[in-house]
Amino acid sequence: MNKYLLVFLLLLKYLTVIGADTIVIDSIVVKGNDLTKRNVITRELTFQAGDTIESPLMAALIATNRTRLVNTNLFSVVTLTLKNGSDIHHAFIEINLIEKWYIFPGPIFSYGDRNLYTWLHDYGGKLDRVNYGLRLSHFNLTGRRDPLTLTLQGGYTPKIALGYSLPFFDKKQHWGFFSSIFYAKNHEIGYITQNNTVPNLTDTIGTLSRTYGADLGFSYRPALFDNHFISAGYYVNEVDPIVIQEKNNPNYLGDRKTQQKFTWIAYTYQHDTRDLAPYPSKGHNFAASIALSGLLSSDDVHNLSASVKYSHYFPITDKWSSAHAVRIKVDLLRDNQPYNFNHAFGYGGDILHGYDAYVVDGLDFFYLKNSLRYEFFHTDLRLNKVPIIRNKMWKGFWDVPLRCYLTANFDVGYANLPDSQAYLNNTFSNKMLYGYGVGLDIVIYHNIVIQLDYSFNDTGKGGFYYRQRSSF
Repeated sequence: MNKYLLVFLLLLKYLTVIGADTIVIDSIVVKGNDLTKRNVITRELTFQAGDTIESPLMAALIATNRTRLVNTNLFSVVTLTLKNGSDIHHAFIEINLIEKWYIFPGPIFSYGDRNLYTWLHDYGGKLDRVNYGLRLSHFNLTGRRDPLTLTLQGGYTPKIALGYSLPFFDKKQHWGFFSSIFYAKNHEIGYITQNNTVPNLTDTIGTLSRTYGADLGFSYRPALFDNHFISAGYYVNEVDPIVIQEKNNPNYLGDRKTQQKFTWIAYTYQHDTRDLAPYPSKGHNFAASIALSGLLSSDDVHNLSASVKYSHYFPITDKWSSAHAVRIKVDLLRDNQPYNFNHAFGYGGDILHGYDAYVVDGLDFFYLKNSLRYEFFHTDLRLNKVPIIRNKMWKGFWDVPLRCYLTANFDVGYANLPDSQAYLNNTFSNKMLYGYGVGLDIVIYHNIVIQLDYSFNDTGKGGFYYRQRSSF
């Protein structure tokens, strides 16, 4: 390019910037981070000291970055304020924080069944199906957003587990790691799928199943919105011989085995621009993963699966928004898969509205979830006047953000189950499933989501369902 033309273009760009109404951010002041390291906070910001921002964009910039800091789950209160600098074109941003109480000796009292509906509806909320114990958690052990959790659990599923993760350990704050180790056992086991549900075998004296293992992984975050995860581990599943009897399920762990040992490795890529991850109102999240179980020829499982999930959240007005999510999962190694590797819907977050009471088996599946939301209540409760918690040691609990939404939901899904893997009269596999209904979502502290809904499935059967979890 002609050097005079290049000089002209650079001069034109400079004059355009100077002529615009801009603000130079001279510095960033952070207050209230008693434990959290400053670089953990500034790592989440989309701007840095020295940046030039157009004035009309400043309010949106401050709102976006406030949400990003709330999303760390380290702070109960976050405020960003633009302060005057040396002249009208210079300013600094002051960040004021109130840290959450990071150490939680939290009691465990939770249902042991696959979801709350199953525990209450199928088993009447019996206390002998409850897990109890203590979870000792420090969510910010060294001030680097590094959680350490020890779980000591008795009751329905006795369990001991230890986990730790460090978001970054290098100077560029790109590389981190995570690890865990656990042991669990149970005197009851859901051994087969019949009539779209899972009956249990029970031994009130002995143990029917044991699971233990360990894993180690590394994360790589080259940019604000992009994450890469690679992890590997070793798992062992054991069952009592009664589980694999012919009248029960000889293929529970595959090929009449009572022990299933395997190594595994998995990779996940995530691009996430959601404003508040547990219950977003705008942004999107894309995640793609591939997992191989059975790295060694001596392993008892050889499974290769891939999955893709994309969710998008659209703000319509100040009160209205919509949420949409699609997920596709495919088993690439399909032959002779054991029963415990053959679940599609009914576990974890893979539940369709109207199907909470059911389990749908499948090696492959997809779903599309849609929700229209209306925020009818939004407040910040101030509890600093309550005698029990007005002491400053509880200041992380003084401010309680509370939001309530009315929702209209419609889901569609399909689970592909080869005939060779089919069990007894499971009519929901290999057919299109539809679920729809209305609900109430309650969001507390930005990250606790309680969902109540009345939904119907494609058979026309309706029911009242309730969940406490993160939104999809």
